[in-house]
This record gives sequence, structure tokens and C-alpha cells, in this order.
Amino acid sequence: MLISTCLRLIHFYNFRRHNAKCALIVYTMSVFDLKKGQSGKIIKISSGGAVAARLSALGIVCGQIVTALGFSLFNSGILAGVGATRVAIRRAVAKSIEVELCK
Repeated sequence: MLISTCLRLIHFYNFRRHNAKCALIVYTMSVFDLKKGQSGKIIKISSGGAVAARLSALGIVCGQIVTALGFSLFNSGILAGVGATRVAIRRAVAKSIEVELCK
């Protein structure tokens, strides 16, 4: 997550230096990086195939707000809430869902 944030800040600096009067800084993280009780708007799902189809069938699609409700004992999974749906997601799948932190 730190590398991703640094790359975004470098991009912001270059954009700011060359082009604009103002720009928007967007901090993104994975669903797994959310703390218990935090929410984020889904902006990108990197998984493909059957995993992406299963997530979309459960309502986990771009633009939805996802909330971290809890974690498993050894942090191998996360309980996430999307709308009226509660879903247990493995760590690998949760790390492939990129969210923008809601304030």
C-alpha cells in the first residue's frame, strides 16, 4: 500500500508541476487494509474469471460502498458488508479489491 500511495503522490506532483491549478489526491487501498468499521468505495476489482463473477453476483461491483465488519482469527479473511449483504472474503481476493476510503 505504501508503494501505491507514493506512486500516486509522485504522479500528483508531476501533474501539479506541469499542468494544473488544482488537482484531486485520491488515496486507495485494498479492502483487506481497511480497519474494522471503516468503509470504502470500490473503484477497481483486479480478479478475473469465476471470482469476479461470484463477487458481482453478491453485489460487490465498482461504485458500491463496502464496510469491514470483522476479521478472522489469523487475518486469513475478512467479513465485509455491501448493502444488505454480508460476505466472508479470503485475503487474496480482498487484496484484489481496490477501494477509496470514505470519510
